[in-house]
Amino acid sequence: MPQLDDEYLTPAHVSMYLENNDAPHDIDVEYITNSLRDITRLIEKADEDEKELSRALETLRKRRTAMLQTQSKLRSIISPLRRFPAEILSEIFHHTVERDGYSVLNTADSPWSLSHVNHHWRATALSFIRFSVYFDYPEPVPTFKRKAVEIAQLLIDNCERWYSLEISNHSLEINSRLGKVRGHIPNLTRLVIHRGPLRASPIAAFELAPQLRTVRIHGNPSIILPWLRHFQGSHRDLIQSVTTPNLESFHLDDSHFVLADSLLDVRELFIRSRCSGLSKLTLSDIAMTSHILDILPLVPALAVLQFQFCDWRDRDAQEDIFRSMLQQMTDHNDVGTLKVVPNLREFSFTIVPPRERRDPYFTPVLCFDGIFIDMVASRAETLEKVEVKASIPNGNWIPVQVSIFEGLLQDGMDISLKGLGPWDFSL
Repeated sequence: MPQLDDEYLTPAHVSMYLENNDAPHDIDVEYITNSLRDITRLIEKADEDEKELSRALETLRKRRTAMLQTQSKLRSIISPLRRFPAEILSEIFHHTVERDGYSVLNTADSPWSLSHVNHHWRATALSFIRFSVYFDYPEPVPTFKRKAVEIAQLLIDNCERWYSLEISNHSLEINSRLGKVRGHIPNLTRLVIHRGPLRASPIAAFELAPQLRTVRIHGNPSIILPWLRHFQGSHRDLIQSVTTPNLESFHLDDSHFVLADSLLDVRELFIRSRCSGLSKLTLSDIAMTSHILDILPLVPALAVLQFQFCDWRDRDAQEDIFRSMLQQMTDHNDVGTLKVVPNLREFSFTIVPPRERRDPYFTPVLCFDGIFIDMVASRAETLEKVEVKASIPNGNWIPVQVSIFEGLLQDGMDISLKGLGPWDFSL
């Protein structure tokens, strides 16, 4: 019997019986019976072939899955993650640590889970200092004072891992133990101190902290910061707390609130710090007191002296202090050198009022009279720039004094009065 396909499934002499209900002839019955037997045999063989193909397909699928697994394993062996240098791994690990800390008892948390990958990862994770930067021990009650000291000592023993430190209301004993971290905090970048203990000696523990960038002090704990080069602020607690022997610039900004004794705090800071290398001093919206006369002799290297105000109203008493300061800056000692700030190169006095006021020079400034001209003239060899942006009354200088300014201008000194320059003596 030929191979069955569509044209042999229903031969013509048989298909006619499908169109009526006639009984088939004996010869057709025999043909149909033989055909059914052959078809049954072919179906059985087709079933066997299908099963064999299914088994072969399943075998192929299993082989493919096994090859994919082998491929993945081999690729993992040469993965870059296995070969990353410890420095790169450490930086990656840094981004896996929760900023609010993690449970040291939960091994599913990073960094512990990272330490289970391989020996290289484990060594990197356990030696990575920034994994141990967060430890919160809030306000222990007196009953646990001994435990607090023990925990503090444990933290101090691991100070090389510190990244950020915030401490408040600590005892004298803990304060004294902090000295042991001096020179051993290479990674500390942030320091916050709240209300140090009374009668405590200045904290010198953070003198050698090469990465320290942010320091916040609340209350008045005494702290030595020799690496601090630039200071801007006005908070009394801060000025009274720090000792800054290497300060290069200081900006006292009382623009939010004027403190009558802010210059006294500055004087004490300069005396305490002995910052004789200070080269720039900016005083903004201060209450001008006689302490300025004590401050200038403390900063012999000063090169830039700036005064900035938003207003000059009701400052009659301060006019006299300014005159005394200008006279002090004019005076010479017995050997003929200037008594204070002999290296001054720039002097400026500006009134920058709030935007709602149209006339920035409305209130006249009277202290810039002949004494001011004498001060500038006495420093002709070193002073390079003089700037005064304020309302100077007409007639404050006589013609001879005006000619002095003209001569200094011709000699190359940069003089700008009222900011209408190069200079203008009129209202």
